[in-house]
Amino acid sequence: MKKFYRQFNQTSDLGIEVSGSDLQSLYRNAALCLSDLITDIELLKKIENRIVTVQAEDRELLLREFLAELLYLFNTYNFLSKDITIIKISENELEVALSGDQITIETHPIYREIKSVTYHHLFIKHTDSGYKARFVLDI
Repeated sequence: MKKFYRQFNQTSDLGIEVSGSDLQSLYRNAALCLSDLITDIELLKKIENRIVTVQAEDRELLLREFLAELLYLFNTYNFLSKDITIIKISENELEVALSGDQITIETHPIYREIKSVTYHHLFIKHTDSGYKARFVLDI
């Protein structure tokens, strides 16, 4: 699972770098990364579906808002994504279909508590192999 993201040193927080061949896979991989950082993503099932739409001023803020919405779903409903399908993507709007599971302590280990997605080190850039994003999670 961790082949498309890596952690980087960030004092008292968790720095993440995610890659994708295009913007769709970058946003998808960032979402899966978040689930993988919270629990064993292999234990998640695809038994619940949700549609999420976020808007922001640019694609970096769009990524931050998207991840913040996923954290909201986790903190409010214990829902984590196992699969993500991009329905619509632009510089200012992202609509995705999520397929996942409500996690329970009895069946899913909790690796860490993630409080929020910060604006620190937030960027998306085009590379020779696709796209790379960096963001920091407050833990």
